[in-house]
Amino acid sequence: MNVLLITENDIKSRTRIDGNTDSENFISSMIVAQDVYLEPILGTDFMNRYKTMIQDDTLDSPVNSDYKELLNNYIKPLLIKFFMMAYLPVSAYQYSNSGVTKHTSDNIETVDSSDVDKLVNQETALAKHYEVRLLHYLCHNDELFPEYEINEDGKTSPRTTATFTGWFI
Repeated sequence: MNVLLITENDIKSRTRIDGNTDSENFISSMIVAQDVYLEPILGTDFMNRYKTMIQDDTLDSPVNSDYKELLNNYIKPLLIKFFMMAYLPVSAYQYSNSGVTKHTSDNIETVDSSDVDKLVNQETALAKHYEVRLLHYLCHNDELFPEYEINEDGKTSPRTTATFTGWFI
């Protein structure tokens, strides 16, 4: 099920990404952030619960108010930081039939990899903060989210402690 927990609007309103940036340039980083970084924290069953609520358009239902609060106040801020960690290292590159290219312009100076590393490190530090905050909330409100504690058939189990160590290429 390819349903995203964050939207293009979430990205553009909560980051410094230019409003004119086409979402096709960053959709893959949204998927990486969700599948690689967030799912190990929530676990497969919890992720699938959110995907189902979004796909079925039931997240706004009063019965799902705890899930909506968790998503808006805890998951989205973390997921956006994970997105930035995945997006920044590849943001300057385009993939086309002619190969991998880097966009340059006469009036724009691109940053070097050490500058990108600094930005990623900043996003990583913020992600750690939001991860601890999310885990603290989930551990103290686990009765509201039964999917957080139960995973079946060898699916990814949720994490209860912050173990994030950084990004990789």
